[in-house]
Amino acid sequence: MEAIQNQYGNVTLHKIRHTDGLEELAMLDAEGLRALLTPEVAQEPMQEARSAASLGKDVKLVSLNVDGINTYDKPAAARIATALNQLLEVGPDVIMLQDVAIQMLHAAQAVLHDWQLYYWRAHAKDYFLLTAMKGGSGERRDECKVVRFGQRTRQGRHLLIVKRGQWSFTNTHAESGSTATDRDNSVWQLHLLSCRADFDPTHVHVVAGDFNMREGEGHCLRQEGWVDAWETTNVDAHDEARTWRRSNCTARY
Repeated sequence: MEAIQNQYGNVTLHKIRHTDGLEELAMLDAEGLRALLTPEVAQEPMQEARSAASLGKDVKLVSLNVDGINTYDKPAAARIATALNQLLEVGPDVIMLQDVAIQMLHAAQAVLHDWQLYYWRAHAKDYFLLTAMKGGSGERRDECKVVRFGQRTRQGRHLLIVKRGQWSFTNTHAESGSTATDRDNSVWQLHLLSCRADFDPTHVHVVAGDFNMREGEGHCLRQEGWVDAWETTNVDAHDEARTWRRSNCTARY
């Protein structure tokens, strides 16, 4: 060690050890976290709106899991068309959808004919994320990228990130399931999501989607300074304080 120091001027010792997935997130900075992930994949819109609407300081966003893989009385294409027409009634600037099935795409395209639609085209699962950005009189083009979770998902989960102006919108559907591996993957994904602003401090960040988040699992987001928009709303929506329902059972994920 003394010979190395004499020849090179200084010596720094680094201890290398194995960690679990959550500990590695806590120990690494933004560049270290980025190195854990597969490279981001740029995506072009499914269709080009005539132009992209400029977004001001107030943005209206809606998010919905359309559950495109289960069986209903209505075909999947008809269901998403109905859902989108209802969502358009509130005048959103951004629409984030989860569990979109391939047979829903053309129906979504028909309803949102003047919007820019983004999804991960190389996605191998039966369902995926879809983010729609409203067209309008602006001239700025969006930037869209996919962040894959690699070995930290068994369900093809990923982030779909669209940037316009000062805004960055991250659409996600976190891991679901009852096994220990599913739970660990979900918690890892939420921790990574809580670091989104560290990756890109130049934008105003919004994360939305189906978090599959159980009680207490949102602590990592709050610890990083994220605010739950539901808790800041002035709308009296007590009867709608849920994100999931099956028969008489309800929950808020």
